[in-house]
Amino acid sequence: MAVFIPILMMGGIFGRLFREFAVTCGRCWRVAGDLPHCDPDDVRVFLRAHRTEGHGWLYRANERVFQGILRLYENHARVGPTHQFLMLLVTLATIWCHRLPL
Repeated sequence: MAVFIPILMMGGIFGRLFREFAVTCGRCWRVAGDLPHCDPDDVRVFLRAHRTEGHGWLYRANERVFQGILRLYENHARVGPTHQFLMLLVTLATIWCHRLPL
């Protein structure tokens, strides 16, 4: 953990960029050092049993949206290799539209 203290104390823009990195890595090393000394009662806190009840309505709605996006991606991934010229046109149109000023 001592390796990350200088990174934590850095000033300027690099210090701000790497501060969270140093804290996260330091905490990970701390937890990794403590885990071998845990007894089964301590480990049960980390390994909670799943609830028997189902997910809420928001989770189910989001899951339906994500599954729809995944199906759309799978369909387009199947079409791409068989229609190479069309994919080239779409790529060129995307590049051309990206270069237009807003």
